[in-house]
Amino acid sequence: MLYISYIKTKNMLANEKITENRIITDRFLAIMYQLIGLRKIKTKKEFAESIGLASSNIYRMEIENTMNVPLYAIRMAYERYNINLEYIFTGKGKMFNE
Repeated sequence: MLYISYIKTKNMLANEKITENRIITDRFLAIMYQLIGLRKIKTKKEFAESIGLASSNIYRMEIENTMNVPLYAIRMAYERYNINLEYIFTGKGKMFNE
C-alpha cells in the first residue's frame, strides 16, 4: 500500500512540474507578443533568432504545446530585452524591468 501511495505522489509531482513549465512558457510567449506590440521586434522569427532559438521552436511552444521554453532562451531574453525574471517564474510584477 505504501508503494502505491509513493507512485501516486511521484506522478502528482511530475504533473505539477509539467503544468508549471507550461505556465512559464505561456508567460514567455506573452512577453514575445508584447515585444511585437511595442515594435521592439517585428516578427516571431526575429525574436527566436535573437535569443538563440529556431523559429520552429516558437511554433512548437505556441501551437503544438510540445515544447517548453529552455532556460538559455529565458537568459538570452533577459539579457537582450530586460525581461523581469520574477514575472517569468512567478507571474508577479511587470513583464519588463525599468
